[in-house]
Amino acid sequence: MEAIWNTEIMWITALQTAVSGLTSMMRAITFLGSVDFFILVMPILYWCVDTGLGLRVGLILLLSGHLNGIFKVLFHSPRPFWVSPEVKALSVETSFGMPSGHSMNTLSIWGLAAYLFNKRWFTLLSVLVIILVGLSRLALGMHFLSDVLASWMLGLILLLCFVLLEKKVAAWLSHQKLSRLLWIVATSTVILILLGYFPNLFMGEFPLPAEWIQNAHLAGEDLLPVPYDTQGIFTTAGIWLGMGMGVSIIHRRGGLPRAGSLKNQLLRYVIGLTGLMILWYGLGAVFPRGEELLPLLLRMLRYSLVGFWIGAGAPYIFLKYNLTSFKSVSASP
Repeated sequence: MEAIWNTEIMWITALQTAVSGLTSMMRAITFLGSVDFFILVMPILYWCVDTGLGLRVGLILLLSGHLNGIFKVLFHSPRPFWVSPEVKALSVETSFGMPSGHSMNTLSIWGLAAYLFNKRWFTLLSVLVIILVGLSRLALGMHFLSDVLASWMLGLILLLCFVLLEKKVAAWLSHQKLSRLLWIVATSTVILILLGYFPNLFMGEFPLPAEWIQNAHLAGEDLLPVPYDTQGIFTTAGIWLGMGMGVSIIHRRGGLPRAGSLKNQLLRYVIGLTGLMILWYGLGAVFPRGEELLPLLLRMLRYSLVGFWIGAGAPYIFLKYNLTSFKSVSASP
């Protein structure tokens, strides 16, 4: 792989030279493929636009992010600036390189949105975003071209599997009792955690070459590799648990009708986003961080609350105050 990496490093350095004055723009583009962006957009889709669309985007986001973390450890591939100090690290990433999470998320999520909207102009826009996000990962020195291509392949496989199976799984779940749905959510959460730990438990930790660590250190203290960080496992598991239970409860209470008026959409957005920020950032400032058991459990609790707020907490308030297109909706138990 070193020969391939060396060739790709020449391409990356040439690209960085060509777009040297566009770093801020590259960072803005790469944000369109970040988990933070999708976590902000998905609830807006779910609350204000279409619950089915928002839920589908949320599910494929969680699956894409979780699988990406597993593949990173399995492939244990370096980032370009770990291999060569000639590559400028213009963003902050400390995990393994392949596959690119931004690129994989972008293809799976924007690809799903393009499939669901089925509009030519939106499909072209999605393709453009997918390409630009991949390009931005190269320009920022975070990935090799091979990382991005592998990410697109994995994202496409995930997208195809999701499209083929989603309706069948949804139809089966719709016939389950609430108590069984909650057990399914809880069981699948445990499976997600176990899958997240699978590469470490059965393959062991890949020893990082001293050269990789040294080059990363030259790029900056905050860029030192931390490739076996397990916090992301509990982030995904927490959102999956909270949102899964929340959506199950709201669905069994009749679902969340559309907002209807622009006023209702704006009120939903303000109320929902306020609660989301309090739980996401507020608890994040209070809870300790780290790889020890207590911080990991508190992290899972925090993101479970975030997921539950998205799936049921905010929708309950929308229903209670009739922020829907149906004035007869009641929020009473």
